[in-house]
Amino acid sequence: GGPFDACLAYMEAHFFDPDLEISKICAVGFMSQSSLQRGFHQRFGMSPKAYLSKLRIHRAMELLLSQNQSVKEIAFACGFSDEKFFSRVFKKKYGFSPAVFKKKNIQN
Repeated sequence: GGPFDACLAYMEAHFFDPDLEISKICAVGFMSQSSLQRGFHQRFGMSPKAYLSKLRIHRAMELLLSQNQSVKEIAFACGFSDEKFFSRVFKKKYGFSPAVFKKKNIQN
């Protein structure tokens, strides 16, 4: 358990909320932002923001594979408030846009 695990569990349960702020996550475990940063770097080798982005992108990948939703709908469902930003983040991680990925993987 502990404060870090409380923060992590909260983040994993709410990552699809576009209004999720790092400060809100800190409040759940009564941790300072610097303590949370340290915890994430120790456990995952990345910042809380990077981890949040990773959660969102992984979920988006699942939805792109399994759902018949538009890229825009999937972006919003995963906590991205902007479709263009989502596409940029996705492309940076995977080397192609979500739209291209979706087309490639549509099962007929």
